[in-house]
Amino acid sequence: MLFDTIIHFKNVGSTMDTARLIMPLLSLPFIVISEKQTNGYGQKQRKWFSPEGGLWFTEAIDVPLTEPVSLFMGIVLINTIRKYAKTAMLKWPNDIYIDNKKVAGILTQISKNRAIIGIGINVENEPPKELANQSTSLKRYVSVKKEDLLNEILQEQEKHWERFINQGFSGFVETYNDYLIFKNKKITIKSKKLITGVAIGVNKKGYLLIENSGKIKKIFSGTIIEF
Repeated sequence: MLFDTIIHFKNVGSTMDTARLIMPLLSLPFIVISEKQTNGYGQKQRKWFSPEGGLWFTEAIDVPLTEPVSLFMGIVLINTIRKYAKTAMLKWPNDIYIDNKKVAGILTQISKNRAIIGIGINVENEPPKELANQSTSLKRYVSVKKEDLLNEILQEQEKHWERFINQGFSGFVETYNDYLIFKNKKITIKSKKLITGVAIGVNKKGYLLIENSGKIKKIFSGTIIEF
């Protein structure tokens, strides 16, 4: 087993913040999971609605420092979720979409080679009404218990973890690009500035490649605002 220690809470502010507090006290790897979060968040501290029924957990684990572990975990999630929803796709860098609506997100924070990987999946919960046009839940496609889904995610991660450690993301980049939702489509991304172009895919380092005015731009981080 990759994870022998799973700490289960009924309610926390954030499983990521809780894992960070616990990290000095426990050997890695371990998982913090909660039935709900009162202060869940995603990229740029955007609030993540995290009621009971969803799968909210954080992994604390040693990772290869130079590899995009968040994109690798995207592979783990997409491989698992597509067993239940065949139309699930990846939105670079860290979201899972079904029918153009967000169903899951990944947020990774790394210090030295220690990673805190937060994962949120709408499973048996409904997204808030104000996000109905942007978010969805697995319950609309299939009946699956979040406990079963967690076990499948961890099994999928363990199956590929050694290869990721030894080979890095390069062994998974082709699969990632196969599931990239806007591959070969015109997108607009907010990075240091707004960039519009055709998404070619990601490279072995996890950079997004965009063709703009006949040139290929490599994007390390940013927010896709139109695709």
